Amino acid sequence: MILTKKRRLRLGIRQQTALLSRQEKLSQSQTVFSILEKTTVFRKSRNIGFFWSLTDELPTQDVIRKWAGRKNIFLPRTEGDEMHFVRYREGCEMEEGDFRILVPAGADRIDPADLDIIIVPGVAFDSNGRRLGKGKGYYDRFLERHGIYTVGVCFYHQLIAEVPSEPHDRRVDMVVSPGGLLVNTGTAAKGKPSDGVCPSPRDLCLKESLA
Repeated sequence: MILTKKRRLRLGIRQQTALLSRQEKLSQSQTVFSILEKTTVFRKSRNIGFFWSLTDELPTQDVIRKWAGRKNIFLPRTEGDEMHFVRYREGCEMEEGDFRILVPAGADRIDPADLDIIIVPGVAFDSNGRRLGKGKGYYDRFLERHGIYTVGVCFYHQLIAEVPSEPHDRRVDMVVSPGGLLVNTGTAAKGKPSDGVCPSPRDLCLKESLA
C-alpha cells in the first residue's frame, strides 16, 4: 500500500514539475537558497554536501558555483549500492556518472564524518521532515550510517501535507521551500514531535536564527 502511494505521488509531483518553466525553476531556486544562506547552520558550515541537480529538481548549479570558492563543496557519486561525496572545485571537469548525473572527474572523497551538512534533493517533503526520494535508497542508506545534519530543498509544490513513510526512510532536519523554512532540530528524525514546526506547508515561519 505504501509503495503504491509513493509511486502515485512521484508521478503526480513529476507532472507538476514538468509544467514549470526554466525561469520559474530558477526563480524558486534563488528564493530557497537566499533563505538557506542566511541560516546559522549554513553560515557556520565549512564542508557542505550538495547535489548537481537534474531537470526535475530544484536547480543547484548556480549556488554551487557561487560558494565553491568560499566553502568546500562536495557532490555525491554512486558506486553499486553505495554513495560517497567527492570534492567540487570551481571550473573542474565534470563527467557523467550513474543515472546521467554529472560528478567531478577524478575528485577525492571526503570522510563523511568531516561533512558539516548535506543539502538533500527529494521528490516531496512534509512539515515533519519526511522525505520521498526517487526510490533507489542511496541517501537513506548513507544517512543511516552517518549522522549528518540534512537540509531538504524543494519547489513550492513539493512540500505537501504528508509523505508516506517506511521505517527505513530517513527524515531531514530542515526543509526549505520558496515559502520559508521548517526546522526539526533532530527530534523528528528520532520519531518524536518536532519543536517549532509550522502546521501549514504554505504558511511557514523562520525558526532558525538569522542573526
